[in-house]
Amino acid sequence: LIASFACYGFIAKAQITITDADFPGIGVSLYQGVDTVLPVGLDIGLPSATAQTWNFESLETDSLFEFTFQDPANAPHGDDFPDAEVAVDQFGGSGFVNVTSTLAEVIGFAGDNFQGFTVDISAEFEDPYQLLSFPTTLSTSFTDNAVLDITIYNDGFIPSFPPIFDPDSVRLKRTSDISSEVDAFGTLIDALGNSHDVLRQIFVEESIDSVFYYQDGNWAMIPALIFENPMIDTTRNVRFLSATLGYAVADFSVDENLSPSRATFLSDPSLCCTSVEEITEAEFNLIYPNPSNGTINLKNVVSGSTLEILDLTGKAVFAETIKTASEKIDISALPDGLYIFKLIENDGMIKTGRLSLVK
Repeated sequence: LIASFACYGFIAKAQITITDADFPGIGVSLYQGVDTVLPVGLDIGLPSATAQTWNFESLETDSLFEFTFQDPANAPHGDDFPDAEVAVDQFGGSGFVNVTSTLAEVIGFAGDNFQGFTVDISAEFEDPYQLLSFPTTLSTSFTDNAVLDITIYNDGFIPSFPPIFDPDSVRLKRTSDISSEVDAFGTLIDALGNSHDVLRQIFVEESIDSVFYYQDGNWAMIPALIFENPMIDTTRNVRFLSATLGYAVADFSVDENLSPSRATFLSDPSLCCTSVEEITEAEFNLIYPNPSNGTINLKNVVSGSTLEILDLTGKAVFAETIKTASEKIDISALPDGLYIFKLIENDGMIKTGRLSLVK
């Protein structure tokens, strides 16, 4: 009899379940921190049918970003996605998510920042990208195939070498094979010291990115001499899904042995950062055009802020105090290449992003 009660207690404890009703709704706003140098010996657990405890209070918020779940009707190009239940505003655009009683899937993306470049797109997945299966509990698994196919004008997206190579348009196609399995459950203590009942999700994506160009009336694959094409990649993530939040409270990039190298996690501005608040902003929020031909325009910038541009070694190569909120900056003296910009506002907040210069 005692053994029976003990068994019942374990089963009740194990039934952490996430349903479509738990997925974040319109109006939810979250801060996520990023830690790129993880604490030594950080334990993200092993597959187990026995409850575990994970303590991630030692994660450091090196940078911080905020994302919101909003009404699709209020998002850019929202009318293009009438089936979306919610739009997730993050990283230069909105991912449009369809939520049903059986799954949550991304059905499209819209915005003016794609892969770090200022490119305004509205693209529907030919096959949606599944995030979750409902109900999700221990041992829940699924596989999925997602296809995103985008055609855009080549406005600096890839370099031109006229007259031999001067593309009019560019087509980007990503095919993703996705697998997901929930292999553990338990209690997680986040960086803020809060406790969550969580499920551990192993999420693997094998992707093939192919890039084509249109010139002289024909489509062709961009030669590998310009960049690797197609690009084949496998990403692995260990995600801890909160039963209350219906979303990941911690997400670790891992290798094939599930050893973590990077973490995003629930945080807030009080934990960011070592000396000043450093909120990573999508490039499109601040600087355009990007890539630049030698002149950049600033938007949403407070006058009196300082703009710094660093090369990829971290060396500052340009600095200027911003006089007006919508100022044009001449950076034509810099060599072509990739840079990091830092906008230091009067209150100490630092906004960062990538900048490409192609004159």
